Amino acid sequence: MKQHNWIEFVTAFAIVAGLVVVVWELRQSRALAEADLATQAYGQIQNYWQTLAGENPSQVLAKACNSPEELSDEETGIYWAVLQMQFFNMHRNIYVEAAGGFDTDVDEWVRSDMKYYLGSRLGRQEFDRFGDSWLPLMKRIATELIENDAVIPCEDTWRHLTDAMHSEADPRD
Repeated sequence: MKQHNWIEFVTAFAIVAGLVVVVWELRQSRALAEADLATQAYGQIQNYWQTLAGENPSQVLAKACNSPEELSDEETGIYWAVLQMQFFNMHRNIYVEAAGGFDTDVDEWVRSDMKYYLGSRLGRQEFDRFGDSWLPLMKRIATELIENDAVIPCEDTWRHLTDAMHSEADPRD
């Protein structure tokens, strides 16, 4: 009789352990599916904004940084499209990381992109108008960067990149 009870106990334990493993695998599969869906959706959004920005928005970027008041309506639209690509890239990284798709600190990625995003006139206006509706992580980082005066002005970014292109320096430095 005791052996029979022992076998029932082991069998019940094995069944429960098996169910725990199945539930865990289902959650992992769901997280990966959510990360994949986020990547696909944001990829489509990026393609849309990239189409609006055109193949080579560099002249518009330079003008937007150095003399934004001279932007035409068409150029403002191109510049806005470039900013939106950056904005939605931050969104995508947050959602993919939340679904377990990254093994890195997404805060630092968002912080790096946000320094430049807020350094533009349009990016800062976007935060001032709609920042309360941003994802909490983006809003927190944007607020910290503004409060600590850590935003990189657009003209400094563009000047740094063009100087690096005309020298032997690495533009990422």
